[in-house]
Amino acid sequence: MPADLHWNSNSCTVTRDRPVLGYYSSLNDSVVRWQVSEAEAAGLSFFIVSWWGPLGSNRDDNEINLAALNFFSVLASMHTRFKAAIMIDAYNDSLGYSGYLYDYECVYRNYVVPYNSSYLYFEGKPLLVVFNTPDPMSLHPPLTNLFTLETVGNIPNPVDWLL
Repeated sequence: MPADLHWNSNSCTVTRDRPVLGYYSSLNDSVVRWQVSEAEAAGLSFFIVSWWGPLGSNRDDNEINLAALNFFSVLASMHTRFKAAIMIDAYNDSLGYSGYLYDYECVYRNYVVPYNSSYLYFEGKPLLVVFNTPDPMSLHPPLTNLFTLETVGNIPNPVDWLL
């Protein structure tokens, strides 16, 4: 993505110094390799990767989803023990029950199946994290047999793990 799209998009995110490897992008294979290597050296064993729903017409969503796909592709090519899991961000206020089920299938088909050796398993199943469900008063997202499902975020949203 162009450096000014997110790194300098408003007065709160203006960068004064250029990062050593340049402006970060998960679309840059060498940056992903460096990031995973640095994380492993620091003793980390996995990342949770943001995903904003199926590819669609929103440019930012598509860029983030392409970056997530690229991250998993590069991670798999590294032949490392480092793992990653997907976190569905609350990108759509009207996601609803069937929307979640559709997203579960998309994540399973596009990340777990092709990148199974790189995908993080938790409690015997692939981990799928949901961030701040769209409606703070709603119930947790629907359960699924495909994943170990955990919700993260901030109270009052229904959360299993607080960030």
